[in-house]
Amino acid sequence: PFGWKVERRYSHFDWLRKLLLKFFPSFNVPPLPNKKIGNKRFTDKFIEKRMKFLNIFINNVVKSENFKASPILVSFLSYTDRGKFDSKFKEYQTQTPSPYVEEYKTLDGIITISLDEKNEKYFKNINHYFSVQETILDKVNFNLKTLNHNMNIVCELIKVIQKNFEVLKILNTRVVMKPSITKTYEEIACFFKNWGRVLTKQKDLIKNHMKDFFKYVNLEGKAYSELITRREELNEKYVAEKTRVTAKKEKLYATGDINKFEINMEDLNIDRDRLLKDKTYAFEHICLDDSRNLDKIHNQLGYANKMNMRELRKMIKEYCVRFVDNIDEFSKEFYPTINDLLTTWTNIES
Repeated sequence: PFGWKVERRYSHFDWLRKLLLKFFPSFNVPPLPNKKIGNKRFTDKFIEKRMKFLNIFINNVVKSENFKASPILVSFLSYTDRGKFDSKFKEYQTQTPSPYVEEYKTLDGIITISLDEKNEKYFKNINHYFSVQETILDKVNFNLKTLNHNMNIVCELIKVIQKNFEVLKILNTRVVMKPSITKTYEEIACFFKNWGRVLTKQKDLIKNHMKDFFKYVNLEGKAYSELITRREELNEKYVAEKTRVTAKKEKLYATGDINKFEINMEDLNIDRDRLLKDKTYAFEHICLDDSRNLDKIHNQLGYANKMNMRELRKMIKEYCVRFVDNIDEFSKEFYPTINDLLTTWTNIES
């Protein structure tokens, strides 16, 4: 409704995605297409496909309830002056997101975390699911690419056959053969012409609704796998830090020297006598800075668990809607081409 019209390079889309990943931890950010594949960077077909996928990316971003109010996205869409745009995005890149989940921005203003033993098994299974899906979709895309290539060959052969019958028609006209024979060759040439037209349309439909569709689905699966990988890295970081801090507390407690406990000496609520008698109580107060840092990582992991599960549910719901819409659109456009072919065949029979 604002009528924004801005010029952006592929690298700017890359900036946008990286910043969204940075400032919206544990959110699923839509994937970008490859910048280039081999020497295909400047071919018309590759640029057309990349443009199509960039369009899907930006549409998914602006539809997100979480991203669409972000100053980062608004800046990306609204800055018309290239210098100001570059300056603004460099400013965003120098900013650091808060390490406290309590300060994360959410639509409902409520931060929830989830930490229990089932989480690891859940994410292990989900990661396996996406790994298997990626393998299958790679095969699907390879086979659809092969089908597309073979249909191109068939279309070219049909054109050649069409030309052959057109030449036969001309030949029979020149030697004054029966009009019915000339007419037959003309009809057969027309049949192959129509058949080629129908196959070309079907080939384009398969490319748009199958090959390109599942190619982007595969990219989305990889993007979600990256999200889970980041969660796993956070979990490993938490386990390693917890082990380190626990070992440090054990070592300090074993000394029996309160002055080495790294506690807040000004805290009057600490029972100094109890520190040496109650190990659990002591561990709550020893190495206060280390414990606070561990709590931050602990909360980030819990937040990642909760958000990843939520994002997965949302992703599955959106997948279902898009799959149905895509197949419905494909069938509406594909079936008429079959009727066109049947009509052409009926005409030649008659």
